[in-house]
Amino acid sequence: VFDEAAERQAAYDFLEHDHVDEGAVRKAVGLACARTCAGQDEVLVVVDGTSLSLTDDGSKGFGHVGTYSGGGRGLKALTSLALTTDGTPLGIPCLFFWARQMPSHDDSRHRSFRRPGERESRYWRDVVDETAARFSYDAPTTKLHFIADREFDASLFMRHLIDEGHAF
Repeated sequence: VFDEAAERQAAYDFLEHDHVDEGAVRKAVGLACARTCAGQDEVLVVVDGTSLSLTDDGSKGFGHVGTYSGGGRGLKALTSLALTTDGTPLGIPCLFFWARQMPSHDDSRHRSFRRPGERESRYWRDVVDETAARFSYDAPTTKLHFIADREFDASLFMRHLIDEGHAF
């Protein structure tokens, strides 16, 4: 976004300032997207995740990314992107970052037995719910149609989409 190094540094300084609330910034971006989408009959919401590999000596609180044996550090990110039905980008209604924690030895063997709220798939549900909440205020008549790759393919998550009345 910024061509000059000083502008970039000023943006970083602003975002890292003690009085700037990261959640409030994310919410403002999401609400601005919903306002942009108001008046659209339907919006496609593409949801996808990624890993950000970042240098960390352990002091920054980054988590595990990539294979456990690779020892990569960084953050996980999950983004929803709103598009018109012809594919024109309208904005980002929701963005989550989190640090993935290394599972304990016992947890890694019994990963499938974790409660839904303890699984990473909870972030998919959170992105859908937060996106829908932002639209409910500023674009309440806009139908949301969620699109994602196979990571989205979980029965509890699809049941949640159906229960909330979302197309997917």
